[in-house]
Amino acid sequence: MNRIASPQEKLWHKSFVVLFLMNLCQFISFHMQVATFSFFIKDLGGNDAVAGLASGMFSIAALATRPFAGRLFDRHSKKMTFFIGLAGMLALPLSYISIRIIALLLMLRLLHGVFWSMSSTAVNSEVVGIIPRKRFSEGMGYFGVTAALSMSVSPALGLSVMNRWGFTAMFLLAAGMSAAAIGLAFVYGVGKQAPPPAAAPSKSGLAAFVRSLFAKEALPASIIIFFCLIPHGAIMTFIALYARDNGLGDGGGFFMFMAAATILMRVSTGKISDRNGEKSAVYASASCIGLSTVLLGLYPHPLAFYGAAVLYGMGFGMITPAMQAMALRTAPADKRGAATSTYLCAFDLGIGCGGILAGLLVDAFGSYAHMYLALCLTTILAAAYYLFWGSKSPSAFRNCTPRP
Repeated sequence: MNRIASPQEKLWHKSFVVLFLMNLCQFISFHMQVATFSFFIKDLGGNDAVAGLASGMFSIAALATRPFAGRLFDRHSKKMTFFIGLAGMLALPLSYISIRIIALLLMLRLLHGVFWSMSSTAVNSEVVGIIPRKRFSEGMGYFGVTAALSMSVSPALGLSVMNRWGFTAMFLLAAGMSAAAIGLAFVYGVGKQAPPPAAAPSKSGLAAFVRSLFAKEALPASIIIFFCLIPHGAIMTFIALYARDNGLGDGGGFFMFMAAATILMRVSTGKISDRNGEKSAVYASASCIGLSTVLLGLYPHPLAFYGAAVLYGMGFGMITPAMQAMALRTAPADKRGAATSTYLCAFDLGIGCGGILAGLLVDAFGSYAHMYLALCLTTILAAAYYLFWGSKSPSAFRNCTPRP
């Protein structure tokens, strides 16, 4: 007979559903613009280098702002972090409609990265506080479906709207999704769910301030996710070119298979991590991601190509909720924002470094296939780090004392 979950263990309650929908709305807005902004830049007379610069400026701004967004969430105001971030995500797409000066667009794209880091850090930090501790990996797995689902449909949606009705319609739709997220934030009642945690007594000095931006509890999981996501940056940057060079289409099918496998793993493996810990997720994910890059490196054939997509999606879908649970499991309530930003910084940095490293390897080897083959080493590093250090840290499942 199945045990009925107590109210304290219930996952799909109103607050979780509202945050789930809020995150989905802001990810749809985000992914629509990621897929179309390079076309917008080129339509205004920019070249590929300028389009790449716009993408890089967004990412750098988001990465640099995350620690400060986490500190603002922890030490000052949840409501301010939410609404400044979401208001910016609404205002920026509307501003793109009327501006035709590329230099100004680049500055706005930098600002857009700041607002994205604030909104995404806030919603991820908030959901951590409402997921039952015994169902944490399961809850984060379900919550992460928002990103995977958006990634599978939003680029095509953005491109379709852009091609049929133009950039103005696409930016209006992106702004509309952000407006929906703001409405959901009011429904949720940001700042009313619980009194803000009391901030720890702050020490003076620059070193103390820097330490307050990060959470040491989140470092082991952050290092593992950094190594595991280096291949992700290479796939996002070069898989379309790899597919074209090998007669495998435009790469769209790869992302569809990858997204489907990611969603399946996110909704099915969280309970295992909650019951047995992150150990199996780390080793299984490293194996799946490593085998995916090996297939891409050795067998440029349709069957291997789509098999690699499924394997990568499985690995990505398993490792992300498990590592987010590991990063946040032992973080005290007044450092959830810092722990979330530490984890997300490593997440972003792994993808960014992966794209850069992949480009250098392609130049060195003269082959996308050899580049992917070399990147399987990063998954070995992830597994080795967990084996020798991560599994012995206080945040590992078998060693930790979970925070309330």
